[in-house]
Amino acid sequence: MERRDFLKTIPIAGLAAAGACSHNASGQVPASQMVKRKANIEMPNGAGGDLEFSKAEYERRYAGVRAGMEAAKLDALVVTGTREWHLGDLGNLKYLGTPLDWTRTYMVLPIDRDPIVFNRVPGFPIFRELSPGGPPPLPEGKPPKVKFKKAISKPRDGTRFSGDHGPSIVKALSELGLSRGRIGIVSMRNIPADVMIALKDGLPGAAFEDAEAILRAMRYYKSAEEQAFLRRSGYIADKGFEAAVRTAKVGASDLDVFYAADYACAQAGGPAGGFQLIGSGKWGGKASNVLIAPGSARVLEAGDVINPEIGSDYQGYFTQLSVPISLGEGSDELYKALELCTEVYAFNLSQMK
Repeated sequence: MERRDFLKTIPIAGLAAAGACSHNASGQVPASQMVKRKANIEMPNGAGGDLEFSKAEYERRYAGVRAGMEAAKLDALVVTGTREWHLGDLGNLKYLGTPLDWTRTYMVLPIDRDPIVFNRVPGFPIFRELSPGGPPPLPEGKPPKVKFKKAISKPRDGTRFSGDHGPSIVKALSELGLSRGRIGIVSMRNIPADVMIALKDGLPGAAFEDAEAILRAMRYYKSAEEQAFLRRSGYIADKGFEAAVRTAKVGASDLDVFYAADYACAQAGGPAGGFQLIGSGKWGGKASNVLIAPGSARVLEAGDVINPEIGSDYQGYFTQLSVPISLGEGSDELYKALELCTEVYAFNLSQMK
């Protein structure tokens, strides 16, 4: 493997100043420059278009999770997550095909009955079928992938829309006959303290255990369908990096590079406002190229090294791509660092075989 495999070098001769896009006097992008999101991108390996998991894939997941519950002698799981770490903490809920709210969502998964998903409060629904006018018809030929029972939590005292989920979960578990059951929590590391206290106070005869390992064991090994989602995620990151390279010119700013990469990722099927980090400057060793989020703009100069971390997310399947971009030939110090990266990469790859 060549040391330059970890570096993208751009010749600086003849490069003109350029930004990601131009704006009019009002600060808006002209309509002529606006591009619609590509809903159906052609890709190899069956990873193009708008991917969906099959009903059989969800049946496989539920069978595996319930087998883990049976082995752990658990009667039910309480699964939750947040939108933190760029939606990553919702991974277990997404894995189970849960309809998600933009605030915290909860699922109760009995070992032998349909799962229950909790909405927040009436009037602020996450489920379209609870909206005025009734449920919209499913597209022809698309039966529901996972059957859920929907539940609504009452508002927390003193709030309009903050759901008081603890008592609702207690009620659901009691109605399932599990007031003295063994309940797995997925996971103890991110369930709110007030909800955990409500569960213990409301179900004093029940036993609660951290059961995240059950979901983790399933999610470690990717099915063929999941691998297509991973390939799509990698494709999105590649498109973001390609846009960063196109935009990285003398006279542009590092924020031009940032927004170009994020926009390209969104065009390729990732969520807008993804997890992109960009740093730029002269390579000087350990203190060089601190990664930034939007908030400052530095004009790129000849000899700069841009250090991007392109993060893509395709429906919960993540890629992080980091390849330095050099405006001109890199320094000896840069290539020494790249050689170290090459050695680390080769070692880690050897441990995966």
